[in-house]
Amino acid sequence: MAKKNNIIYWIIGIVIFFLVITQTNIFKKQETEMLGLNIHYYKDGVEIFPTKGFFGFSIVTPPGGTYDQIAFDIPATNTGDVPITNIQIVDASPLAFKNALPSTTQSLLIGESKTLWTSGLIDTVQFEGQIINFWIKILGDHPDLGTTYAEKYSGDITFETEDPPPIITVAIPEQGGQYNSPITFEIYTNEIVEAQISIDGGIKKGMNYAGGAPFNLKWVYTSTLSGGAHSVTFYATDVGLNTAEKSVSFEICTSHLTYSCYGGDIYWYDSCGVREEKKEECGTFMCSGGACVFSSFYQETADTYSFTDDWAGSSYCAFDWNKFKDGNWNSYLTTASKGGACAGQATMTYNKPVGATSTIWKVKDEYGTKNLNIPSVCWSASSTDLTLRYRSHYSSSSNFLLWECYDGGTGHEGFNVLWNSPSRPGFPVAYEEAVTWN
Repeated sequence: MAKKNNIIYWIIGIVIFFLVITQTNIFKKQETEMLGLNIHYYKDGVEIFPTKGFFGFSIVTPPGGTYDQIAFDIPATNTGDVPITNIQIVDASPLAFKNALPSTTQSLLIGESKTLWTSGLIDTVQFEGQIINFWIKILGDHPDLGTTYAEKYSGDITFETEDPPPIITVAIPEQGGQYNSPITFEIYTNEIVEAQISIDGGIKKGMNYAGGAPFNLKWVYTSTLSGGAHSVTFYATDVGLNTAEKSVSFEICTSHLTYSCYGGDIYWYDSCGVREEKKEECGTFMCSGGACVFSSFYQETADTYSFTDDWAGSSYCAFDWNKFKDGNWNSYLTTASKGGACAGQATMTYNKPVGATSTIWKVKDEYGTKNLNIPSVCWSASSTDLTLRYRSHYSSSSNFLLWECYDGGTGHEGFNVLWNSPSRPGFPVAYEEAVTWN
């Protein structure tokens, strides 16, 4: 009986072995031709189509440009004679690939071929400079064998470091900036390049290397430009022939475009509103509306004085003339001594300021302060000067004072009397005089 049982066990074992050997289902380990791992390339989320190299997908720059993302299709074929159910992904590498895979379950009918899953997009920047072999392992339920699995490798995929284009940073000019000519253009690049410049769409010209730190190289170019709006385009080509360009619009200020008042004088201004050198000094004039306009002003002290203590041959009188020009309107002119009848006079000459057309003569004597208008006969006596005179007379019988202006010779001794005092006893008293130019 024991011998018969052993024969039965041998028969069962042979049958099971035969079933296992002849079962050609995808989930027999390493049957990779029945499980696929197909790569797709993307740039900015749009698929591009590379060409297979001799050793699989090893091309870094597919036709259409460089890529920045990849994704995988996982197709499978059930070559067995029973359906497979509850097919699911149980492991994958690298981690970024694993995280991009779905968690859904699938099934395959007898002889069915289909794509079980498509991964999400995977950023390739994390793989630059590396050789990556993508791998996936799946499980499924087999009605005869129970749970079984299959796995697939992509084969080595090389992710070379991408050579990006150079970066141009424009220092001068700023967009919409205003500058004087000549202008020195200034840019910086993050790598060694051939730097060129085109002004207002003209031919490209080389820029000069001006030093700088690594990854911050300085390039300059100086040009003389006419005033007005301009544009400039900078170009950079690196050793890998990658290119970059950047354009800027700016304005060159037109020098001496306008002039205006500043600090009481006239100054030039350029088209950008920047003040330049002085155009005209107004001096005693007032600057208004870009022109020197005469402004009334007060002048306390004459430009020249002439004093005489003996008028018309009379006896000598010692006047203290300093009191007459000290600017103190409360100190009056005195005489130290007098020998009988005597007289004195003070002649004041004022230089006419340019632009003045009239004068008010302010005087003060014992009769009070008076503003005397200078008549045209005196104003026109000289184109450059105005001559005024004070006279006083003392005697035992007649004492008086006079304020006069020089009229060119028509009046007494060429002077025109503007005001004279009544005669009275005692010595005449005068304080001060000044003019206001209008």
